[in-house]
Amino acid sequence: RLKKLGIAENTLVLFTGDNGTGIGISASTTGGEVKGGKSILTHAGTHVPLIAHWPDAIKKASVCDDLIDFSDVFPTIAAATGAAVPKDRVIDGRSFLPQIRGDKGNARQWVFCHYFGKKGRTSQGAQDAIWDHRWKLYGNGKMYDLKNDILEKTPLSDLSDEARPA
Repeated sequence: RLKKLGIAENTLVLFTGDNGTGIGISASTTGGEVKGGKSILTHAGTHVPLIAHWPDAIKKASVCDDLIDFSDVFPTIAAATGAAVPKDRVIDGRSFLPQIRGDKGNARQWVFCHYFGKKGRTSQGAQDAIWDHRWKLYGNGKMYDLKNDILEKTPLSDLSDEARPA
């Protein structure tokens, strides 16, 4: 439709998932068999694709592995359209428009996620976690080394100096 309207080349289209693939679905990857993680905060439930299409602005077949949070979508669209982000409220997101264009940008060092779960907005079944490219810490104190345990099978019991908070 965008091509038919003559605006495909200068229109930003973002495609992403929300909280992983269904638990009953498995995929074979170079890292092994990965079960879907919808409704849980494991890497299988939070590491979802984000595909940006904007021929006039994006270098073809480029890939960026920066951490992106859904709160970043609003400031990114505002930046892409030239709109101002409201100053009368706190905006947690940051624009990833530079990364879309192939520039360095202001990459996140970490992301935080809180999920209420299937019990509505109650603490029952709620989960939260914070992670960077290497380490993931859950609200219950379990910590994982994502570099060596991407499927989060074995929580760390003895933290190396590298994993200890400064």
